[in-house]
Amino acid sequence: MNNIDKLAAALGEWLQPIVLQILPQIHIPAESFIGRLMQGYLGIDLSSYNLLDELSFLAKPTIDT
Repeated sequence: MNNIDKLAAALGEWLQPIVLQILPQIHIPAESFIGRLMQGYLGIDLSSYNLLDELSFLAKPTIDT
């Protein structure tokens, strides 16, 4: 394992808790274009929608990459 790999692993471990803390705080306004699209076409209730639940499986691999 060279220094670049060690640095990447350390940054990934440092960044993961930050991402997992930020994602739940992201809310999509119902009156925005994306909000209307999600409610109208996809039938998603934005009052109970959590971005972390949707994208949590991508967080670790994305940070590692």
